[in-house]
Amino acid sequence: MFLLYPVGHDKEVWRTPYVTLGLIAVNAIIWLLTLPLVLSSPETFLSRFGLIPADFNWLSIFTSMFLHAGLFHLVGNLWFLYLVGCNMEDVWGRLPFLGFFLLGGVAGALAHMAMNLESTIPCIGASGAISGVMGAFMVRNYRTKIKIGWLFIFIPFVRAGTFKAQAYIVFGWWFLDQLLLASLGGESGVAVWAHIGGFTFGLVVALLMKGMRIEEQYLTPRLEQTTELVEQDPRLLQAIEARANGSPEHSLDLLREIIADAPDNIDARLEAAQQQLSLGQTEDALVNYDNAIEQLLKIGDENSALNVLAELSAAELDGKLGPNSLFRLANLHAERERYDEAARLFGLIPHLHASHPLAPVALYRCGSILREKLGDLRLAAGAYRYLIEHYPDTEWIASVQDALAEMSGTDLSASTISSCPT
Repeated sequence: MFLLYPVGHDKEVWRTPYVTLGLIAVNAIIWLLTLPLVLSSPETFLSRFGLIPADFNWLSIFTSMFLHAGLFHLVGNLWFLYLVGCNMEDVWGRLPFLGFFLLGGVAGALAHMAMNLESTIPCIGASGAISGVMGAFMVRNYRTKIKIGWLFIFIPFVRAGTFKAQAYIVFGWWFLDQLLLASLGGESGVAVWAHIGGFTFGLVVALLMKGMRIEEQYLTPRLEQTTELVEQDPRLLQAIEARANGSPEHSLDLLREIIADAPDNIDARLEAAQQQLSLGQTEDALVNYDNAIEQLLKIGDENSALNVLAELSAAELDGKLGPNSLFRLANLHAERERYDEAARLFGLIPHLHASHPLAPVALYRCGSILREKLGDLRLAAGAYRYLIEHYPDTEWIASVQDALAEMSGTDLSASTISSCPT
């Protein structure tokens, strides 16, 4: 027997996912409360609250969404909801996410009904709605690494371990598996069409949101307004007034006091950085810029972090940021398909912070983007060779050597951009 199951991913969440945790709690509580009824009279209970295509009513779509057939059904669904729901709630906001979740459940239920019009078997479970969240997660975070646990049992041998694969591979494979099950016509008690309908709904909604930049233009600004930031310090206004009145040193003294008392005050950090830069105190300014970017990314304000980067780029100071900020900003650009800028920022890390643990990772990411996204095989080969030469113990050496072997018969004289300094 060979089992695979997702056990986590590397996408961070910065806001408490109250809706996702609430949905998990509600489903668990309803299961506990209804368990005696299900055990005593399952047919009566499920016929009343389950979704029966041959005897449809709209209320049953929602009641069935919060019922589960057993403990394994419940735990499996809720784990997948936790895995993908926390992040989608984090980036879309609580009310939009809740509405999306419920609509995904409706889409899954309608797809199940459409393909089983004569069925009198009750359908229950939140998997249609959760599949919708999975589809959206795959589009929004398609390069996120999903950690997969595996278990191999062939008595007397038992082996277990983990590996990582990108979200579009993991969830794309799962979706193809559902389509295959549906085409074979045997569902084995699983509402496969509910999974397909919910996932397709999430996929389409996320693609539309990405194409129309809804998240960037509408959801993120709204989240920024409601995010609980450090309460504004009245000394900040005094500092701004002091600067306006021609007393920059007094202004900076006030800002330093604020930062000493509240190191995470983003506004004070940015104000101090701008003033220090104008006074030629570049190193001090960069410390504050770096900290501000870190805090902005921590609260999920990606657009503001990129705006700060643009401000530094205009002053030709972006290369002096710390490796952690550079790496995360490069990832942001890659997620938004701005591959030229992503490759440039990744390339700065091994060039300027060669001994940092992120240097080989950044170099590998830089080479991969150059090769796979920008088609610049000459620079990609240069990045890979530099990685082999200077970081021979990294885990990607085999992959890099395979990539170089594939490119060995290609003309590497052409170059389209100038990135990945090595």
